[in-house]
Amino acid sequence: MPGYDPGDGNLRFGGWIWRYDLAPLGESETEVGLSYDWSAVPDAVRQEGPQFPPFSPDHLDNSLTRLAELVVA
Repeated sequence: MPGYDPGDGNLRFGGWIWRYDLAPLGESETEVGLSYDWSAVPDAVRQEGPQFPPFSPDHLDNSLTRLAELVVA
């Protein structure tokens, strides 16, 4: 459950969940998906908090690349 800093240095949790979904493709392969669930984010956080999503789409690709690097290592 990622948090965010609204600019005052205090971490807050906004109600979203970062999740990896894994599906086996064979003995040595796994399909990996990354998703966010924004459904529990309160209106006040959406209006006053970070812009949603609070990162660019390439951040998701970078996360999957890093995960692959860790698995291979």
